[in-house]
Amino acid sequence: MTLTLTSTYAGHGGLRAYYANRALRLLPLYAVCLAAGTALLFANGNATREAWRGLRGGSVAVAAALQALPLGQELFHWLEIRGGALAYTPAFHESASQAWHLLVLPTCWSLSIEGWFYLVAPWVVRRGLAARAGLAAASFGVWGLVLALRLAPDPWIYRFFPATLAFFVAGSLVRTLHERHAAAVERALARPALLAAGIAALFAAIVGWRLAALAHPGTALVAALVPLYAAVVAALPFLFRAPSLHPALAAGDRFLAGIAYPVFLLHYPLLRLTGWTEPLAVLAASAAAGAAAWMLVDVPLARFKRRPAQRELPSASRT
Repeated sequence: MTLTLTSTYAGHGGLRAYYANRALRLLPLYAVCLAAGTALLFANGNATREAWRGLRGGSVAVAAALQALPLGQELFHWLEIRGGALAYTPAFHESASQAWHLLVLPTCWSLSIEGWFYLVAPWVVRRGLAARAGLAAASFGVWGLVLALRLAPDPWIYRFFPATLAFFVAGSLVRTLHERHAAAVERALARPALLAAGIAALFAAIVGWRLAALAHPGTALVAALVPLYAAVVAALPFLFRAPSLHPALAAGDRFLAGIAYPVFLLHYPLLRLTGWTEPLAVLAASAAAGAAAWMLVDVPLARFKRRPAQRELPSASRT
């Protein structure tokens, strides 16, 4: 968002084009996957269909309306099904009838969190470093308030946009810092093999350390994840910059970027529908379905994307 809002959408009409293109990217694929997921899940026995059977009256309309758009779907994690109706619960994990099972595309609670950021991003990522750092600090302050009030971290931190805003801002800050040291970044990217090995080693360290931390939750290994995740955040701009410096990576990068969203939407319904427990099988099926959805829906719509008008240069500059 920092990259596009300070370059592609920086000119006249950029804000309008930004919102139009975000909607064009997110909403048609969401609608298609929601329709397909609804048809499949309600035709077979699974947790989603069973949850809807337990709902009555106006709560049916509310639950359906909350899924018409991705925004707001995290609210299901503050609700439970009680006596056939939706009711507030302070800790949904402890509920015997969790309302999130009503979601046809359950992962869209996190799409909603991203959506709130997309709405405010033009007024966030264009601010100075100090302003963004202050916003990140305020977001982390929400964590302190949640812990002080003894609220459940999930959902009050994990799924609450004011508490997650810090991570979006952190990415924006890192992007700006990389831009200010572009020469050093390009030198680091000049050796593709070294770059690939470094990124692979970093992610391998994350995965290995996380598995160790999960196996020994009472140790300091959990705390060690913090600097490892920070290192990943610092490395992310290299991933965005690499394809532009190495054209051979560009085609694969565009393909992965294209199918990532439909794979994200479809993998959980496929998991529920099939009952598969093998992650690679779910991944393969999701990738195939996601690629089909991307080519049939997103690729044809790409021609409708809006392009901001270029600023007119003064006559002296044009000459």
